[in-house]
Parts: sequence; structure tokens; C-alpha cells
Amino acid sequence: MDKLEKRGYLDKDYLPHSLSTTALLKSLESAKPQARTAAAYLLSERQDIDEASLAKPLLKTLQFEKALYTKIELCRTLEKGSSATINEILPYLGIIGNNQHHSLPARVSKKQSYPLPRDIIARTIGHMKPENISTLFKGLKNLPLEQTRELIDAIGFLCFYNQIINEENCVK
Repeated sequence: MDKLEKRGYLDKDYLPHSLSTTALLKSLESAKPQARTAAAYLLSERQDIDEASLAKPLLKTLQFEKALYTKIELCRTLEKGSSATINEILPYLGIIGNNQHHSLPARVSKKQSYPLPRDIIARTIGHMKPENISTLFKGLKNLPLEQTRELIDAIGFLCFYNQIINEENCVK
């Protein structure tokens, strides 16, 4: 269990439900990965904090996070957001980690499903609610080319898995 704890794995029975929102935001800076995971999970259930104010510390934590399960929980919390969250996370496309596409592959993938975006923010966007699609299209107009590529990947994933095939903008 020690290895899992170092990676931020959290048994949901351990959750400190009594912490205030302020204390949970402070826990995102904890030296213990499990505390950061718990904070991200519990913050996603809070109604006393607006989306933009929640997205900012989550993104700050995600930028430097090394623990796998903590990263997953941070992304899950961001995925629940709407346009306010999208406006906060778009500038982070293509800058967290080093897992983005930098060139086209030599051969075409033979997968029959839509491949998961490699960029962590693009993956997060791809799992958001389909109602956010219009905000994502607006974001395409204001991003540099590298970030636009990542956003197109995220939109493709979102459209494919939510069967958004009749959306005129998706086709274009």
C-alpha cells in the first residue's frame, strides 16, 4: 500500500469531509499526495466556490504534480466544469508535461476508435460535458497554432464519444 500512497491513491473511506473549502484549497499544497487527491475529490463536490476560483488552484497543482492518482483526480474535478472552467484551462493546453504530438506520425493509426489525446489538458477537455462544445469552438479562434492542434484533438474526442456528428462546427 505504501507505493500506492506515494502515488496519491486514496481509499474513499479516508476522506476528511469536515474540512472547509479554504482548508481543502490549502491541502492542494500538501506534501502528502493522498491529501492532495482527497482535496481535489472533495472540492469537486463543493457548491461554495465558483468554477474559475476552483480551476485556478487545481491547474496550478496539476502543472507540477507527479503523483498519478492525484493527477487523475485533479483532471476528474476539472472535467466537471463548464464554460468558466474551460476559459481557465485553455491557456494550459500543450504546456503541462511533454506528451503532446509534435509532428504527424509516419503511418495512419489502424484504431477503429478515436485515440485519446496525448496532452493532459486536451484529455480533460475531451471528457467534459458535450454542452461545452460552443465554448470550445470560441476558444479555437484565440489560441496559438500548437494549442489549437491540441484543442482540435480534444474536440474530436468529445464529438466522437458523445456522438456529436450533426454539429455543423464539428464537420467544418
